[in-house]
Amino acid sequence: MAGSEVEKVLARIEASWSGLMAVLATVPDDRLVAPGIVGAWSVADLFGHLAVWDDIAVEAVGRYLAGEPAAPIDADPINARESAVRAGLSVAEQRTEMAAAHDRLWAMVVGLSDPDLAVPGVRERIAADTYDHYDEHAAEVRAWFAGGGT
Repeated sequence: MAGSEVEKVLARIEASWSGLMAVLATVPDDRLVAPGIVGAWSVADLFGHLAVWDDIAVEAVGRYLAGEPAAPIDADPINARESAVRAGLSVAEQRTEMAAAHDRLWAMVVGLSDPDLAVPGVRERIAADTYDHYDEHAAEVRAWFAGGGT
């Protein structure tokens, strides 16, 4: 099924994810826990944040496909709560959590059909929590570097 909508979504996720990982890889090791890379967050905090939102996408898409109503998502309290939960984790632990969550998200999208993407909320949630989200944070990290934040 070359050129399917699912394949297009996967390609968009992969391009944005790869771009974000490339820009994060340029952050020196001694800056991975330093605050200020994205707001008050460090790169380690960003790893945990990305894990949370990849998992939120998986959960939300599952609800949409089951015909359940969309649960309201208020990002600020979620971000604050999840950041506090992960505050004691090492860079390696947060990076591992991020990679595992991304793998879960990827597997979920691979398992979708084109009609699944047409279910109200599915495509929008995927976009918001993956490629739009990854691009947003990649731009913030690039801006940090442009501002002399090394």
